[in-house]
Amino acid sequence: MAFSKILTITGILLNLLASIILIWQYIIPKHYVDDDFIVKMDKETGNYLQKKHLKEQRVNLVGFFVLGLGFLFELLGTII
Repeated sequence: MAFSKILTITGILLNLLASIILIWQYIIPKHYVDDDFIVKMDKETGNYLQKKHLKEQRVNLVGFFVLGLGFLFELLGTII
């Protein structure tokens, strides 16, 4: 019984951490000049990829992973 509560609390704390990770870039906005550099550009379509897009993608993937892990711990805490 106590183990399931620990899993649930751990899941909730991981979800809190993931939420902070996902909104951190909006809480403390830092803009560097090199963030606007275009890394890849398709001249036919005009689509481009900037450095800041790559940074945002990494942060979002980490946040999504931590959210999923927190959900898994909460689910295990509920089942056990």
